[in-house]
Amino acid sequence: LHRVDRRQRQMCIRDRWSYIKYDQWEEVNGLSLPKKLTWYNVKDGKPTDERNDLRFNKITVTETQLENPVFELAKKLISRVSVTPEDAGCQELIAARLNQLGFQTRQINAEGVHNLWAWRGTGSPHLMFAGHTDVVPPGPLEQWQTPPFEPTVKNGQLYGRGAADMKSSLAAMIVAVEDATAHAEHNNGTLSFLITSDEEGVATYGTRYAIDVLAVSYTHLTLPTIYSV
Repeated sequence: LHRVDRRQRQMCIRDRWSYIKYDQWEEVNGLSLPKKLTWYNVKDGKPTDERNDLRFNKITVTETQLENPVFELAKKLISRVSVTPEDAGCQELIAARLNQLGFQTRQINAEGVHNLWAWRGTGSPHLMFAGHTDVVPPGPLEQWQTPPFEPTVKNGQLYGRGAADMKSSLAAMIVAVEDATAHAEHNNGTLSFLITSDEEGVATYGTRYAIDVLAVSYTHLTLPTIYSV
């Protein structure tokens, strides 16, 4: 759940256990970016030391997966410092992979937000993979056991900012499509990706904005009725 108070310039991102509050902002190249954040406990509203909840910054990896293409792509994405709304080259990397599969790509960017639209085929059915490359700020680096943007395997876990939300998921999507298109004899309908760099932030010029642009620019396009799976 995202809540934005434009008057106080504060933003909260909540989950079931905790939430973060951006207490200070700074102007960078004309954009307002979060500078300082504080973690709070949902139950009592008090600050908590669990500022970097490992549930969102790690993913389990077995020894047999260390040379897996999903794992390798996930590491490349995690190493990019894509703090919302920055993309830091993640979409360029994804687009290059998809271009090799015959996908056409277009950037639908606005106000510093990057939106990658990639599609292959025409007509129905239309399956769209939706996701985001941005991550929340890492917070105080001294509170990390491993550098947030240096993917590290430790005790069977892959650590890094965005490992679970959602760069490993993006890697799985890409590799799954690579595998599917390599073995499919017929490719009826449309297969597409819509990836934004503004899901963790205010999301004004993210997925919703890109969908509106697509609806106007591609009047012949069969848009999916469900935008994510």
